[in-house]
Amino acid sequence: MQRDPVTMKTTLRKFVCEATPWALSACLSLSLLTCNGDTTQVVCVTDLSTSDAGKKVQAFIETSNALITAAGEIDSDMLNTCKAMAHDLAIPAAELEPADAGTPSPGGATSSACRTVRSEIDKIIKTALVANASLAIVFTPSVCTIDAGARLRCEQQCDPVTVKVTHLECTAGHAYGQCMTTCMGRCTGSCGGGCKGNCSGTCSGTCTGNCNGNCAGTCAAKNADGSCFGACNGTCDGTCTGACDGSCGGTCGGICAATCVGSCEGDCSVWVEPPSCTQVQEVTTITECKTNCDARAHFEATCTEPALTVSYGYAATTAQKAKLDLLVTALKNNYSRFLSVGARAALVVADAAGGYRTALQGVGTTATQVGFGAAACVTDAITRVAGAAAKVQVSVDVSIALSASVSAMGGAAAL
Repeated sequence: MQRDPVTMKTTLRKFVCEATPWALSACLSLSLLTCNGDTTQVVCVTDLSTSDAGKKVQAFIETSNALITAAGEIDSDMLNTCKAMAHDLAIPAAELEPADAGTPSPGGATSSACRTVRSEIDKIIKTALVANASLAIVFTPSVCTIDAGARLRCEQQCDPVTVKVTHLECTAGHAYGQCMTTCMGRCTGSCGGGCKGNCSGTCSGTCTGNCNGNCAGTCAAKNADGSCFGACNGTCDGTCTGACDGSCGGTCGGICAATCVGSCEGDCSVWVEPPSCTQVQEVTTITECKTNCDARAHFEATCTEPALTVSYGYAATTAQKAKLDLLVTALKNNYSRFLSVGARAALVVADAAGGYRTALQGVGTTATQVGFGAAACVTDAITRVAGAAAKVQVSVDVSIALSASVSAMGGAAAL
């Protein structure tokens, strides 16, 4: 009986990386083999469905793949649109190829093809669109719809709160008890001020990680309502997934320099209840879920092609008229599609990709708790997401540049 070589390869990876603990270090060093498969997306062979932390990692892997898919679609659509315009402009296909075809960069083929098309349009406008010629484009803006269903499915998978029971051992230098003063360790109650560490509650101070709430400063990514869900360079009045330097109305994963009203795992100035061995219920709030699910809804958004009309009139030479006819044909056939792809890249995906990349960086700690395979997959996802974001940015840049050339005709306008 013949066996599919891809299936055999995947099975071998699963056996080596999961069934043989001695091979874990080798799997980490060969993370591309372990978790990527042979596709452009992240494929993690580790079973992530057996724990809450694993499910959270799985949600981020799926959103990473949604971004990778969106980037691939945008890049392909933009490349094909520019190639179609090049065909209508009678540009030889060989002139569209990038100089680094042997070592392609993300979006390199698209950048090269669209740059060549833009140069030809600039040339036609300069040499053929004479003073007594007119060429005008009127179009309705592209309308993009965020996928609310994708957000809902993601939220159902990435439950924002996980409760687990933990047994703490009381040993010297790592004692646990009730504290209402300075806690030199982890304060699992409310830290009244001066939390220098990760804050899983509301941080009213400087947040060096992701801020979900109001940011009095520069926010790397924002929700539709204007609230922040990315890195906050200023004061964060909301949940902080990174280091909070200020008042924390929740668990402070570091030194609480003021009043810790609750439990202290470490040293306390004055114990309300002396350290004792006890069973504690620890509540972990998964704040990255909001950023993750908002991003997935953006990555799976769709944009309409705008209605477009091209009107023209000119008294030019035969050669000039032939060039203008090619330009009009290229715009009529392809510019509507070009606007739609550009809107999806610039208005929907690019902004969300920036905030999502920041959130993905913070999932590494959770992945480490799950195991080496999950950690390797997150590391790989970070690399692939960076490439996908770069690919989307190429289409954004192309859209801006080529639209500027078309607008140089003096008659491009949105209704």
